[in-house]
Amino acid sequence: MPAAIQLWEQSQLNGDELFHTLKVFLDSERSVSRASTALFTHRNTVLYRIRKIQEILEYSLDDPYVRKYCQLSIDILELYQRKHSLL
Repeated sequence: MPAAIQLWEQSQLNGDELFHTLKVFLDSERSVSRASTALFTHRNTVLYRIRKIQEILEYSLDDPYVRKYCQLSIDILELYQRKHSLL
């Protein structure tokens, strides 16, 4: 997913938390409360980040296909990062 790559690159360059927030939010099965607890962040901050992520994605995370596509993209990017950090 090109937008997931954009979020990943942005997190690598700027150190922002959007990519990580998306991963935790999806891992938490879209529960803002669980995601905010896992991120040690206020609930409103997570909501703000999710709105910002959806603007970048240009898709709704309510769509199961979009969520699967995002999750798969995140998994691939993390594998890529692990592989290249070992070199």
